[in-house]
Amino acid sequence: MRALVYEGPRALVWHDLPELDLGTGEVLVAPLWNGICGSDLHAYQHATPRRTPPIVMGHEFSGRIVESCDSETELKPAEVVAVRPVHWCGKCELCLSGRENVCPQRMVIGVNRPGSYADVVAVSADQCVRLPEGLDPMVAALAEPVSVALHALSRAGDFRGREIVILGAGTIGLLAVIVARSMGAGRVTAVDVREVSLDHATRFGADVCVNAAEADSVEAVRKGSGGRGVPVVLEAVGSERTIQQAVSMAEPGGMVVLMGMGPQHVRVDALDVTAREIHLCGSYASGLDFADAIPILKARQDDLVQLIGPIWPFEQAIEAFEDYDAHQHERFKVVIQHGRP
Repeated sequence: MRALVYEGPRALVWHDLPELDLGTGEVLVAPLWNGICGSDLHAYQHATPRRTPPIVMGHEFSGRIVESCDSETELKPAEVVAVRPVHWCGKCELCLSGRENVCPQRMVIGVNRPGSYADVVAVSADQCVRLPEGLDPMVAALAEPVSVALHALSRAGDFRGREIVILGAGTIGLLAVIVARSMGAGRVTAVDVREVSLDHATRFGADVCVNAAEADSVEAVRKGSGGRGVPVVLEAVGSERTIQQAVSMAEPGGMVVLMGMGPQHVRVDALDVTAREIHLCGSYASGLDFADAIPILKARQDDLVQLIGPIWPFEQAIEAFEDYDAHQHERFKVVIQHGRP
């Protein structure tokens, strides 16, 4: 089995690995389309401690069922699925209370178990979601990042009809614009420093766009809200500065959701958080709400296709990472195609 193994900073190496043995309840999936997540790029650049080499990365993918070890599974060979990368125990207090994505025993494909930059990957059958008719498997590879945006918005509570600021209009931020609009948000404001990102945000449904390279984004958001601030801010950059800005943009009692994978240590104005009773929370991956991303993918796939590119064949996956590394501020969703669907 061919697999692309991350061996260290900017070191990806092709390996011929042994065939996978399936465990109880597992299926073998041959990836069709893989998205390169920003977190995979950060690992490649050695900018995150969340992946320990050597490991096969890759967790955003659609694929075809090849084999099942369990004759009772409903999944059959040749079916096309999107795969949720997080697997949990299903028995602990967190799992039983609907917080399965933060299960202490969770395992994540491409992070602490072999990922999808390979000819095949073994996953639990319950991590697979069949694709509905009419959903392009290439677009379905975005199920994981769409579910990340969806889960982050769920952390904000009932946001229907409420104003939302999305701070950072990279891939995840733009997907959050689509999800927010699909789920009934009120006015949506997107903030970024790139005009191309803001152009996408406008097409995807943002009501207001703020170019933070040309204006004070906090001042612009506060002015647009009559000086009060907004009920919900999604921070989708992951930098100390934008986290600070997100807190300043929130209204008293407002919610700031951190969805960007930022540095481990940042400074925030704790007195401001306390005095204005700002709710500051994190959002990690997704849980059972992964399946809720599929209808959004199907309904908005014409928009989502605009984020995809360049497309690289699996045989050139190393070149794909090198290109993404060199042009990361010009890319949204780089994808790898495994053969022909």
